[in-house]
Amino acid sequence: KSPQATGKDVARYGLGIEKPFAGIQRDQSKLLHDLSVIDAIEHAKTKFIKQGYQFMGAMSEHRLYCEKETPTSDHGQKYADAYLVFKDHGGETVNVAVEFGNYAPGYLKEKVAGVEADKILVYTHDEKRAQEYSNVIDNPSVEIFVIAPPHSQEIDR
Repeated sequence: KSPQATGKDVARYGLGIEKPFAGIQRDQSKLLHDLSVIDAIEHAKTKFIKQGYQFMGAMSEHRLYCEKETPTSDHGQKYADAYLVFKDHGGETVNVAVEFGNYAPGYLKEKVAGVEADKILVYTHDEKRAQEYSNVIDNPSVEIFVIAPPHSQEIDR
């Protein structure tokens, strides 16, 4: 089995693709976000697999927006950055939303309130921001984690 690539790996090596982000993501802050989502997904997968859940698949926020029947068919629903699907010990499906952001606490609270999932895992790079999120989000299905950012000098190509 080959090792999983992390956001840091993608930033550093581009996974062997020449200019991997040219034409895809030119905004450095969005690139940092997207690389961090990769790391958040891997953290979430590992967390649930260690608890005995079986990983069944993942879906991106982009795909959900593309699959809407009409622009208003979701009636104000918010989408997390990614959704992971697991089977629990009893064979029940568990949907886990993964959201990465360094958003203002009020915005994150609003976004999380519109996300439909059994569990919502929120990730940030900042301990202070994580505490602010904990102070405003009063939802037992939401967990907040701090993950290390990819090194900025590796992203500045």
